[in-house]
Amino acid sequence: MRRMAFRVTVALGAGALAVFTLATGNAASTNEVVRAVAPLSAKAAPATSLGSLMPGASVAVGSPGPPAGITLTAWYAGTASGVLMTKPGERIVVARLTPAGVAAEVPGTTQTDAYGTTWHEVSIDGLVDPTQLAPDETTAFHDAAALYAARCSSCHALHQPSEYTANQWPAILSSMQRNAALSDEQAALILAYLQRHANSP
Repeated sequence: MRRMAFRVTVALGAGALAVFTLATGNAASTNEVVRAVAPLSAKAAPATSLGSLMPGASVAVGSPGPPAGITLTAWYAGTASGVLMTKPGERIVVARLTPAGVAAEVPGTTQTDAYGTTWHEVSIDGLVDPTQLAPDETTAFHDAAALYAARCSSCHALHQPSEYTANQWPAILSSMQRNAALSDEQAALILAYLQRHANSP
């Protein structure tokens, strides 16, 4: 929310004036990055699950909490309103929503990509554990590169993230997850790291 300032002039008598500046509203939000799979709950009813934020998701933090009040702006393709992605055509998942989360979406613009798929922009407000947030991607992915190198080089030479596109990495990592003994949370972190360092399509 934008912070607004007003100047107020007060007469002190004998011709003297005092000028004060008053501020209203909240300070501008800051952008932070989700560092691990993080539960997202409703602001009005914290016990209500809206879904999960994925590692690497960029959110606007309006109140630091705890819990932190955040806003996520993202896109979904076609009718898949429960799976939110970074932008049209780029299938980097930033949130998986429950039915309550889908109901809380605020619609924005729409776009149609070169393949005829309609993409819908939405925003969603919620609460998240602030310890799951990092100030930037470098901090959020601090452990991801080491985990990828340790788990994904035992059977073959380690692939560089730029060897594939962001849209190719999900299927590739899915085929390797079991052999690399990765939990779902670890796989989600590595996938986010690979996709954000991937080759351009």
